[in-house]
Amino acid sequence: MQGGINGNQIHSPGLNDLPNNKNINQLSNEELIKLRKKGLRILADHSMFGINQRAKLGLPKPFLYVLFREPIERIISHYNFFYYRLGYSGCKGIPIEELPNKKLEFILQDLSELQVRYLTGVEKNTGSN
Repeated sequence: MQGGINGNQIHSPGLNDLPNNKNINQLSNEELIKLRKKGLRILADHSMFGINQRAKLGLPKPFLYVLFREPIERIISHYNFFYYRLGYSGCKGIPIEELPNKKLEFILQDLSELQVRYLTGVEKNTGSN
């Protein structure tokens, strides 16, 4: 126990034998139920703003902070993981520099809005207020 916090009260992908791909938005309903029962004190996660409330995690007064990355590096990193490696949008194994212009334009537009979506908790821009 460190600083009055039990290790079980920490949720951070890659910590406490939790796989790196277990951000809150990737948990199953059963996993969320288990997590709610833990009495979380620390949540370190790659999730959109407001995940604590949406997932009903019971953190009454969370201290929130955001880490910003250099935008071009972030876009390339995101492409390499989700598109190139995992195959989003049919791009598995295709380096970003080999994408057809129309596909590249679509992906760059989507990724350029990503940081704003994470900070606001808004999934996609619908074009309406």
